[in-house]
Amino acid sequence: FTPRHSHATTVFKCPDNNSSSLLFVNLCLWLTGGYSDPHLSFDLRIENENADVWYSKDGKEWNQATLDGDFIQGVGNWDGKPGGFTAPWYARYGHSTNALDDEEGDGIADVMVLAGGNNPMPSNDVWLSKDGISWYFDGYAEWPKRAYHSTTVFQGKLFVIGGTPFTNSVWTGRLVKNTTSEVGYTVKWTQMK
Repeated sequence: FTPRHSHATTVFKCPDNNSSSLLFVNLCLWLTGGYSDPHLSFDLRIENENADVWYSKDGKEWNQATLDGDFIQGVGNWDGKPGGFTAPWYARYGHSTNALDDEEGDGIADVMVLAGGNNPMPSNDVWLSKDGISWYFDGYAEWPKRAYHSTTVFQGKLFVIGGTPFTNSVWTGRLVKNTTSEVGYTVKWTQMK
């Protein structure tokens, strides 16, 4: 991948993983988006933001993911080409990507959650993926738009903390099943008070 900053990384199952057993899950490092030198985007504009996804089994050899999912007008790269290297979510930096287990808590992360960031202004859109390849829009979080926030998974919940514009609000997201969603899940948000 090109040199960049303000990207997001997480550990999640590899795209070729077919195991549902915790003992046999092949894990990969995943990298999404980020800010880089100016480059020509898929729609022939000069951008610094990236809408790409990379994964690695060892941190040395990296593979660019061929992407699919919700290419929706007004929400993301609706004119991007499914099966190409452009994600359905808008190019961004200062966002977060985390692996999250569902409410059953079996210890195997079920989805990656990509949230917020500058695209190019702070946002609160949320995208889910079960395999790192197909990304689905999960709506807009109830928390105010933000970038450069911190996230961590603690006690089965995704914590979204602070960010810019300056805020000290803390929100938790819990992954719950949703049979009407393409990915089979949604994130339910709660503000910590």
